[in-house]
Amino acid sequence: MRSDPGRPARVLMAVEAWPDDRSPSDGVFLRDQARALAPHLVLGVAIGRTCSPRQWLRRGPTPTRNAVIREEGFCVFRAECFVATTRSRRLLSSGRVRALARAAEGFERLFGPPELIHAHGAAFAGEAALEVARRRGIPVVITEHYSFVDELLRTYGPRLLDVYEAADVLLVPSAEQSRRLRELGVCRAIRVRHNAVDAGLFAFEPIAPPAPGESWRILTVTRDHEVKDVPLLMDALGRLAPGACRWMCGSSDPENSTGPGPCPGGSGSVTGSALSARCPARKWRDRWAAATSRSVPAGSRRSG
Repeated sequence: MRSDPGRPARVLMAVEAWPDDRSPSDGVFLRDQARALAPHLVLGVAIGRTCSPRQWLRRGPTPTRNAVIREEGFCVFRAECFVATTRSRRLLSSGRVRALARAAEGFERLFGPPELIHAHGAAFAGEAALEVARRRGIPVVITEHYSFVDELLRTYGPRLLDVYEAADVLLVPSAEQSRRLRELGVCRAIRVRHNAVDAGLFAFEPIAPPAPGESWRILTVTRDHEVKDVPLLMDALGRLAPGACRWMCGSSDPENSTGPGPCPGGSGSVTGSALSARCPARKWRDRWAAATSRSVPAGSRRSG
């Protein structure tokens, strides 16, 4: 694949979600992974989107949103393609392929042709990545992060299983996610690679239990959404010790927020405070250092 093994590989990450001013927590873990990989690779992030005439008119007669955004150590390539209607799955798929191909061309102009595409999610970025990679004769790695993969399978049907089987490498962030894919019919090899965190910012030094008479200070880093199963965590904390305190870092979804409160079935209650996703990482780190117990839950993936 590489003519010079001594130089960094050119890798294009294909993603569907990426944080911006409007949605600062959307895909933030993907940006963290890109930042971790950037010192070791020639890295680009590709976001391929579609736009129907109705969507274009609703947002105002503006040009298609194509841009190159320079971040520390890598570039983000945004590409958008028109489709006649978003109701046609075939047109949506072909539009995503065209958009990702355009992003790959932008990467090539700056850094040379990509030597590998790493797609995050099979149903959206992964399917387009396979087609673009085939045209270029390069391998594809797919990481399946989505906890609701069974719902995706009901929507996409056998086509989604074909995407998993066609990837050169299939990664998941937890053994539980691997088990679920097996149950859904994925037959090929699945490798478990846990999501990375910034070990310099969130150090995993030994933690001492609280002193007698003091309560546990619990920090959980997650999005307050039903898929994360925060009530289960609250119940566990209530059984751990009465009056335990839960600190939550992340953004809340008003429609699906669980919110702090009493733990059903627990021996005590858990209170909590939310930190906005716009909160500086330094404040998260300070809370992390002050906690007597920490977790990074991920719902049914159990990748914490």
